[in-house]
Amino acid sequence: MMAVLFVYLGFMVFGIIFLCFLYRFIDNNGLPRNWPLVGMIPMLLLNIHRPHDKVAQILRRSNGTFFYTGLWFTNTSFLATSDPENVRYILSSNSSVYLKGPEWLKQFDIFGEALFNSDGEAWKRHRRVFHAFLNHPQFRQSLSKVLHQRIEEALVKVLEYVSGREMVVNLQDLLVRHAFDIGCITGVGFNPGLLSIEFPENRFHKAMSDTLEAAFYRYVMPDSLWNLQSWLQIGKEKKRSDAWKAFDDLLTQFISTQRHKSKKSVASSGSNEENDFNFLNCYLTGHEITGPTPKDSLIRDNLVHFLFASDGTYNLTLTWFFYLISKAPMVENKIREEIKRHLSMTQIEGGLQIPSNYDELSKLTYLHAALCETLRLHPPDFLPSGHWVDQNTRILIGIHAMGRMESLWGEDCYEFKPERWISEDGKIKRESPTKFSAFLAGPRICPGKEVSFLLMKATATAIIHNYNFHVVEGQNIGPKNSVLYQMKKGLVIGKEKKRSDAWKAFDDLLTQFISTQRHKSKKSVASSGSNEENDFNFLNCYLTGHEITGPTPKHSLIRDNLVHFLFASDDTYSLTLTWFFYLISKAPMVENKIRDEIKRHLSMKQVEGGLQIPSNYDELSKLTYLHAALCETLRLHPPIPFEFRTCTKQDFLPSGHRVHPNTRIIIGIHAMGRMESLWGEDCYEFKPERWISEDGKIKRESPTKFSAFLAGPRICPGKEVSFLLMKATATAIIHNYNFHVVEGQNIGPKNSAFYQMKKGLMVRVKKRWS
Repeated sequence: MMAVLFVYLGFMVFGIIFLCFLYRFIDNNGLPRNWPLVGMIPMLLLNIHRPHDKVAQILRRSNGTFFYTGLWFTNTSFLATSDPENVRYILSSNSSVYLKGPEWLKQFDIFGEALFNSDGEAWKRHRRVFHAFLNHPQFRQSLSKVLHQRIEEALVKVLEYVSGREMVVNLQDLLVRHAFDIGCITGVGFNPGLLSIEFPENRFHKAMSDTLEAAFYRYVMPDSLWNLQSWLQIGKEKKRSDAWKAFDDLLTQFISTQRHKSKKSVASSGSNEENDFNFLNCYLTGHEITGPTPKDSLIRDNLVHFLFASDGTYNLTLTWFFYLISKAPMVENKIREEIKRHLSMTQIEGGLQIPSNYDELSKLTYLHAALCETLRLHPPDFLPSGHWVDQNTRILIGIHAMGRMESLWGEDCYEFKPERWISEDGKIKRESPTKFSAFLAGPRICPGKEVSFLLMKATATAIIHNYNFHVVEGQNIGPKNSVLYQMKKGLVIGKEKKRSDAWKAFDDLLTQFISTQRHKSKKSVASSGSNEENDFNFLNCYLTGHEITGPTPKHSLIRDNLVHFLFASDDTYSLTLTWFFYLISKAPMVENKIRDEIKRHLSMKQVEGGLQIPSNYDELSKLTYLHAALCETLRLHPPIPFEFRTCTKQDFLPSGHRVHPNTRIIIGIHAMGRMESLWGEDCYEFKPERWISEDGKIKRESPTKFSAFLAGPRICPGKEVSFLLMKATATAIIHNYNFHVVEGQNIGPKNSAFYQMKKGLMVRVKKRWS
């Protein structure tokens, strides 16, 4: 037994030493070592969980071009490049020398003989078909109609269902379903209805995902290994075989259904050619776009290409886009403002709004820039500096790596920064396809590029304009080992209430207020008995062109200023008073002192029910201790816990911290009220006395120390009004009632821009006077 234990320990020690050796010597100044027999396989195995990032790192260190040596006596070696000159040379100026070739077909034979896999004249013929279809007026007309219909009847309805029930949902899966439904309708004339609240099985996407994963591993594995797996029907190759069968079953069904519809349509005098226009039907009817109907196998191959483009390109980009803007709220806000400025909207069921004219999407420059920036960092495809290339050498163009090269994009190349795509005159910068190769370059540049941007903008606009979304924390966000740069487990977004409901509620209320006040103002002017004193209010000043507000502005500006006014009324002093009553409920001596002060300084008048309220509100200024208790509440529980700013130019703070342009600044007002260096060791205690000086007056603390009402030019103009309202309300309640906070409540703040209680404050109230 002891001998076995020593052998086991010996193997463990040897294993640890060997691993340390590998980690120490596997990299050669950041580049992989070329080992005898195994080549650079150890580096590949140690980084199989992050191949995209490792390739980017190696290409940066090797100035954009690197030769990877695989296992000896196998075909696993290749040249990787992200040098724009090499990319231009390979994809454009000398593309006839750099073909897809037989090695490519081994990885992607499931795509058959069509566009993706062909070279030479066959490729030119297939490209002409795709280009003609995607640019045909009927396709553009059909796409606009289908897009509007699917957004209104599927995308928005599912999001309504999810948000209404505060569910979490996998955004990548949702967008894949949305894209595939559109692809099927325009491609085969059939709506599979994958985007619905039932979330039915998506057989095509599963098959495509398994196929592309197998293609990735076929590229890096020796042929003998994946051939053995294929023969044994195990691992990725087993999934690939199942995927192939799924493709064939689905596409046979699509072709059969459309052929039956086409025959029926021809036989019917009421045939509607517009509704019958789709990619498959063009083939089956010998349309001028596709020419004479080819054999079913070629139709099948072209359909796979069409549906692949629908299933795995722009929806993946949108998933990364939403992930990136979830970490950049300023970008999201800019996009929302741009949508609001430039798009005319159609009201649909549920008070939601979607674009009424998709041609206006071309005005969304900042959204376009944000999508380009997403494509730079997360391109959907993973695909002369003096390097000499042998015949049949495999070339890997690192599109993902190109987007992360400082030599191309600057030191901030890892940052999500849409502004890099906007020129000084506010237009989109057109980067060379050999620098920005998300849609490839040269003759093989993607024919559906403009369609992709249209679909991405339309979908993103519908979601961003109507919903707030929140990425669920704790997810391991990273790409899958696949030919497409898709998230490993998708992107789960969670419970967020509809922004559109709030927007509609504001608009409905404020429209009602404005309409009512406008009617009153007109009536008041017409009446000789008008009482100007009673008509004086913020809204009426705007509507009558009062000297305070100046000439009456447009309706939207009145609405915006009213939102600000009511927002200040709704969520500032009311929140402070809630926390105030909670704090004094735990400090009865403070409550008694306030009552004594009210009794000493205020003259009261009797009202209905034997209650007493102040007869002169000017006397509230005498309530020093109440004022101090309110200040102490504001110190501990400021209604606005954080204030946000953005630095517009490079600067140094008094603390010595360097601040770069566009740096976001958060001022922790809530944190300032709990700093020992500012308020002493008892800073967590509720102690109104800290606000009263030796002569019995209120201490006036600097607004940069006590920032509940902010400081500087933007200090709250309604500060004194807030104190008046808080004192008047608190006095009326404390003087007339005893109140008791119900025990067992979970008192804490909500995650919000305001410091409000999560579930309010439940109290029992009893009148003090009989």
